[in-house]
Amino acid sequence: MTTCVGNDQRTIVENPKGGIASILTSLIESSKKLIDDSANTLDPKGKFREGIISLSNMVTNNLMFTKTIVNELEYLGYKQGLNVNKTFKQARSKTEEYARYAKTKALDLLTDVKLNHRQTYNAAERLANRMSNAEVDIFNKTKEDYEGRTIDYRDPYPPFDRIKSIDKAAEFEALTIEFEKLGRMPGGEKATKAVKNMFETYRYFRDSYIRAVIDLIKIRAGEKGVPDAQTSSDTYSRIQEVNREFKTANRDAYLAHLRDGDYILNIYQPLKSPTESDVDDPEPMTLKGELDYNFAFKTKRLRDIAIKELKDRGTPDVLIETFVKQDVLDGDSKITTKQARKISKVYERVKNELKKTILNTDSIIEEYQQSDQGREALDDRNRRLKQVKSIEKQLKDITDLVFPETSVKRQLLERDKKIPGFETDILQTFSEMSNRYATQLGNLENLGDYQTAMDSLQNQIRTEPDRDKKDKAQKFADALENIRVRQTQMPSSIDKVANFANRTGFLWYLGFNPASALINMTQVPGVTMPLLLSRFGNTPKGMYDVQVELLSAYKTVLKNSRFLTSGNMSERLEYLKSLDNKQLKQEFDLTRDELDMLLHNDQLGELRSGMQMYDMEQGLKDAGTKELLYDKFNKASAYMFQKAELVNREVTALAAYRLATKRKMLGKTKTLKRGSLEAFDFTNDMITESQGSYASDQAPQVFMNPGIRFIGMFKKFPAFMAAVYISMYKNMVREAPPGVKTQALYQFSALMGMSALMAGATGMPFYYILRDLMNFIFDDPDEPYDFDTSFARGLEDTLGSKGARIVYSGLLNEVTGVDVSSRVGYQASFLLGGGNISSSIPLVGGILGLREIPDYSASEKANFVFDELLGAGVSMGRGFTKGVDDIMQGHVTRGIEKMTPVFIRNPLKSTRYTMDDYSVLTKRGDAVAEDLTAKELIFQFMGLTPSRVSLQYEMNRKAKNMEQAILKRRTTLANQYFLLEKRYGRGSDIVRRFYEEEMKPFSKQYPQLPLDRKFISKSRKIRRKFTKSNVFDGVSLNPSLQNLTTPTQRLLLEDLK
Repeated sequence: MTTCVGNDQRTIVENPKGGIASILTSLIESSKKLIDDSANTLDPKGKFREGIISLSNMVTNNLMFTKTIVNELEYLGYKQGLNVNKTFKQARSKTEEYARYAKTKALDLLTDVKLNHRQTYNAAERLANRMSNAEVDIFNKTKEDYEGRTIDYRDPYPPFDRIKSIDKAAEFEALTIEFEKLGRMPGGEKATKAVKNMFETYRYFRDSYIRAVIDLIKIRAGEKGVPDAQTSSDTYSRIQEVNREFKTANRDAYLAHLRDGDYILNIYQPLKSPTESDVDDPEPMTLKGELDYNFAFKTKRLRDIAIKELKDRGTPDVLIETFVKQDVLDGDSKITTKQARKISKVYERVKNELKKTILNTDSIIEEYQQSDQGREALDDRNRRLKQVKSIEKQLKDITDLVFPETSVKRQLLERDKKIPGFETDILQTFSEMSNRYATQLGNLENLGDYQTAMDSLQNQIRTEPDRDKKDKAQKFADALENIRVRQTQMPSSIDKVANFANRTGFLWYLGFNPASALINMTQVPGVTMPLLLSRFGNTPKGMYDVQVELLSAYKTVLKNSRFLTSGNMSERLEYLKSLDNKQLKQEFDLTRDELDMLLHNDQLGELRSGMQMYDMEQGLKDAGTKELLYDKFNKASAYMFQKAELVNREVTALAAYRLATKRKMLGKTKTLKRGSLEAFDFTNDMITESQGSYASDQAPQVFMNPGIRFIGMFKKFPAFMAAVYISMYKNMVREAPPGVKTQALYQFSALMGMSALMAGATGMPFYYILRDLMNFIFDDPDEPYDFDTSFARGLEDTLGSKGARIVYSGLLNEVTGVDVSSRVGYQASFLLGGGNISSSIPLVGGILGLREIPDYSASEKANFVFDELLGAGVSMGRGFTKGVDDIMQGHVTRGIEKMTPVFIRNPLKSTRYTMDDYSVLTKRGDAVAEDLTAKELIFQFMGLTPSRVSLQYEMNRKAKNMEQAILKRRTTLANQYFLLEKRYGRGSDIVRRFYEEEMKPFSKQYPQLPLDRKFISKSRKIRRKFTKSNVFDGVSLNPSLQNLTTPTQRLLLEDLK
């Protein structure tokens, strides 16, 4: 057996693949240099300014929500940003539509069969792969269609028989018999349907892609909507060329052949027997004959195992080629000249098609090189080049995925020859590929609209005479273009790992947890209602109407939802569309225009946003039984939370639409017309502004980083609310139309008022600013001060205990008896609220959104802050280690609680409280709260802590903090006194002065803990005795263990004493 590893560097002649990569890299770098040199020539003194703009661009691109970027553009006078963002949402909605189609058509059926009828699934898998390799369609063709036709066939399963020619008509007959057998197996009805639907879905994706490419050609030619046959001759010629180009893709029984690993193993038959001279050649590529196998492994270890198995089986003399896929793309691995020619041919064909269907880049460059517009021309040229590269990449990606025949990847893997080694698990492949198809097709179909909207925005920016305004607008436009690029990218392997970690985090903290769903439902009264009040509730009648319409919307949504069968109202839109107006009104309390409004929002991805994305983004990393069961379990855990999220969005949309078409908004002279696009878009804005939009095209780019996604688990919503308040603040203080300022002020007031009502004063946004500043000003070592404690005491003196609790913690806590404040308030939200790190370090905890920080030592505080910054993902692991510690100390139940997900932890807590005589006890067995009621135990079982328990814990913590501060101050003063005594002598002036100025005031302040002469005398004796008996060479040690510890102290030091 000869092994050949292509990993050395060659010249361009010897390594044509590397040559292509080098040439392309050189072209890109040359283009960048040309652009940079031109910019420097036109603006030689702009270095510093460009640096500032670059920093500003980084902030914009990474930290701003898309909605914020669009609002800033609108403030500058560029409303086209709204249309650009709409194309993002439409592309996402289309992606979700394709994903739902694949899921309901075949993916769910395949999953069910694989989980419940494994033998039937294996038979279905073999049947499907056999049909694909034979290119025989038993569903849409007849035996007569294949009469007289043969095909070279090779079984994709071991032992990988040699290629043989088979009669397609006979194969049709044999496959039909196998299909009938499959139908008679357990679960066979679902299996046969799954196989048939899977083939139909692949064809559907192929047809959709071809249609999208043709539509894009017509859009670029200005002939959108014109029937193909009626287009201009040039356009029609291009359409025909596309049809010819992809004719080979229209094969019968097409299945994608996925080779998803990066570690490639190719096995060739030797072209000739090795000679003595060949043996000396480290890489005898001339010996390679026909490619027998092509495997792609996810790790090098798996590939090495496969090679070892080949050797152990005594495989005949064959040639093995190994390489890493990324190395091939970088030009570090040798391929044959024949393969290189194929790569070049395909690349040129794709490039030429792009020139015809999108832009002729060369002509654009030439046009701007001959222009006198200076920097204006260069800016536009760079933008157009960037746009072309994005389009080229997107078309190349979808071509690689759907049509391997026209892709570089296809040429490398030699799929036409039925080379074994591809993934034969049809569920694994279909899950992965349908995810990719959905993403790419959703963006491709929307590409023309995006280009039109972006061109309109850029054209207005290019003609802007105000340079500062132009720079700001261009910064935001660039951010939108980056979002588009991000939206078209497929998730990487590390992205899938981050998605899996986030799904695990969701299961751990929110899954199967009724409390999370109930708290989510407070988003409508807590945020939606204040936003609607700011627009319609500026009079008592308006405030009443807002509340009435919200209740009416709840009634409609709940009436139209079938949570346990067909889902929420927005999941039944296709059914609702089939009803006539009378049925809609009588049975579902909906008018036709309200249904159209819901459809409009669904098409923009704001009703079901997150639902299907949750199902599809992760893909099936491995379609094994364990992974499938985990996937189903995880999705089931999200059921309550997702249904609550959909109800929030549906209620917001309906209430906003009904109000906008019945009442005049603040600043408007009339109501919005029913069924108008303006009214529909208003409801979409209300959903986004009140419920947030967290898809990749709407969230800040920083949350797309896999590491940040893991650390920032559950941090998108706090970031979103911070963006809402920042936007309101900007509109209140900067120059803006009077209506905008007034609306922002109303909105701010309504949100602050509602948060006070629901979460109390301590849960309001920016409460931490007052608290931290007061602590900073009034806290004193001799007299510790805590604003929360003083505030609560003042409230109780004025309003009594009950009234004080309502103001301090919110009305919901008092009414329900459970701690809602900490869940709906802003006590741990970026910029809006957080714990106090130290009175000497104000505001930092609130800015970072840290939870209440216990009064630990400095190092313990640093560890706590570090844990908080690392987020929920790391807390899972920390909880496990803390649980182990508790178990080792004998607190088994508490330890198990810390090591389990919330949906198990809460019932365990409720059980522990019941077993502890209906009490909440400390680890020592001391009671924190006694005589818990049945209602409180049930709420704890559901995940809602009784309010008196959480309040008692809070007050205990504050009391302990106060005690520790006083004791710490007493110890510090005593240590300083005896240090001065030792340094300056007893009775010295400086010692007497310290006693009079520091210790006597402390004794007066705290007579229970006096630092008087009696304490000093007693303490001096204790210290002298302790030092004599317990302190050895500066360290305190137990005298009874001195014979064991002293030798260690003397190690390496004996001769230095």
